[in-house]
Amino acid sequence: MQEEAQTIEKNGAAVRSIGKVDQSFYLIGVGASAGGLDAIKQMISQVQPGFQHSLVIVQHISPDYKSLMSEILGRETSLPVHEVTDNMAVEAGHIYLIPPRSNIVIQGTKADNAARVSDGADGEPYTGLRFSLVAQTPRPGLNLPIDVFLHSLSEAVNDRAIAVILSGSGSDGSRGLRAVKDREGFVLVQEPNIAAFDGMPRSAIATGIVDMVLSPDLMVGEINRYLEMREKGIDSVDRIFTGKDDACSELLKLVSEKAEIDFSLYKEPTLKRRAARRMALRGYSELSSYLDHLRTDSSELNVLYREFLVGVTNFFRDLPVWRNLQETVLPTLFKEGMEDEPVRVWSVGCSTGEEAYTIAMLLEEYRAEHGITRDFRIFATDVNENSIAAAKQAIYPDSVREEILEAYLNRGYLTFQSGTFTVAPAIRNRVVFSVHNVIEDASFIRICVQ
Repeated sequence: MQEEAQTIEKNGAAVRSIGKVDQSFYLIGVGASAGGLDAIKQMISQVQPGFQHSLVIVQHISPDYKSLMSEILGRETSLPVHEVTDNMAVEAGHIYLIPPRSNIVIQGTKADNAARVSDGADGEPYTGLRFSLVAQTPRPGLNLPIDVFLHSLSEAVNDRAIAVILSGSGSDGSRGLRAVKDREGFVLVQEPNIAAFDGMPRSAIATGIVDMVLSPDLMVGEINRYLEMREKGIDSVDRIFTGKDDACSELLKLVSEKAEIDFSLYKEPTLKRRAARRMALRGYSELSSYLDHLRTDSSELNVLYREFLVGVTNFFRDLPVWRNLQETVLPTLFKEGMEDEPVRVWSVGCSTGEEAYTIAMLLEEYRAEHGITRDFRIFATDVNENSIAAAKQAIYPDSVREEILEAYLNRGYLTFQSGTFTVAPAIRNRVVFSVHNVIEDASFIRICVQ
């Protein structure tokens, strides 16, 4: 039997736990902004009766806007359409809409720690997932409701999450889809050339981890195909690659030449697993056929090499190492060299910036504790231009709260707003990011430590 969700207390406020995930359906987070209504209508018009999966449509809505979305979308689909209320149950075969003046999250996820819009009536016992309404940031330009929801969604349902990014300005959704992809979810984006506003689609595509770029009216069909593939199971890595060493070597050679990176130095099991997933998504069961496709489709090569480069990083990873750096390296680091010359640190392979910002926080904390006036600069590099672009944004999901020492949060090195953390200018401005291949490009000079 399912266990009923429990309510606990945290920091004096009610925090409700994540309900049990219903394995009979998937949750599809759909992000849209300016010009998104037509794209949404095109997409849901293809939903057939009996579609058991649910869509959660997250738009940028003016606080004073009286939405007619329920009525408009109700004409396009046979699925029930609801505007989300606090504590609402998440059920199969429904379409849910974000209300004005609120962000929506899955109840009990990390983003649910934000201030409540309303307490909601608990109603009769329900053990599945529920929605929570949380307050938006007071500054609309910094509110990222799509990112907030996608992070929450991926945390709640893991690989049963699907992210869709449609027409809209800005970059909302680009970080959220990373969270979905990190948990093996499925990511689709509207073709920018047919979007009324192409900012959000292009930002999403720039992450390099999007599974499919296509017209909204084709998305439901591809989702159905993907889910059918999931139910049947992706071909095993062993079946695809066993006894095919030459073909595997050729695949790595093709991708290495495209990316100008030697992937033969990377962990082979990880690369094979990611290649097998791409094969399944593209409908290939044989490695030879997929190789033929790669030889003629440079865009697929781009997607595959970016899949290979998906980084795993976080703040204060391997904490004992950071403790040792703080206790044994920093005292010498600040004593050596000229007082008027900054300490120069090189963060190699910085991925999306967490390590570089960790170093910056560590150095700034040491300076403050010891009254040191000597400044520092951090040069952070990575071969992946999309990772560097994400690092420069300096915006991270609420989940990083667990990675960062409480003292550093209290210092204001990162600020929390509506489900995301932003690195403070005092830290951000000391880090210089650039694309750099450590194997082929010249090294930085006058570096104190790397």
